[in-house]
Amino acid sequence: MKCAVSAREIVGNPRRAKCSPLRYVPVRDPARRAAYARTAVGVVVQGSSPTARVVRDELLRGLAGLLGGSVASWDTVKADGALVVGTPATSPLVAALGWSQRLAKVGREGYLVRA
Repeated sequence: MKCAVSAREIVGNPRRAKCSPLRYVPVRDPARRAAYARTAVGVVVQGSSPTARVVRDELLRGLAGLLGGSVASWDTVKADGALVVGTPATSPLVAALGWSQRLAKVGREGYLVRA
């Protein structure tokens, strides 16, 4: 399938997400891939907006490609190793972390990664 799709088009039409220009090559080293799979066991993206759906789908697709197997999608954290994505405005989980000041410092296009 040949596709020429912008991120804006994907957000506007989640069915176009399968045309994502991103490709995920599996982690070659089996021990490293297994270690990564143990630390990324689920994805939590709260909300049902088109953007939330695209983010969730792309993370699931990317992790499956990198790890060679599916990763769970949850509405809330169910185990250690959950990857939580959101903003204080879109995710009660992120809002409860109290990171509003830190997030304000990175700006609208910035992000924080915490383990």
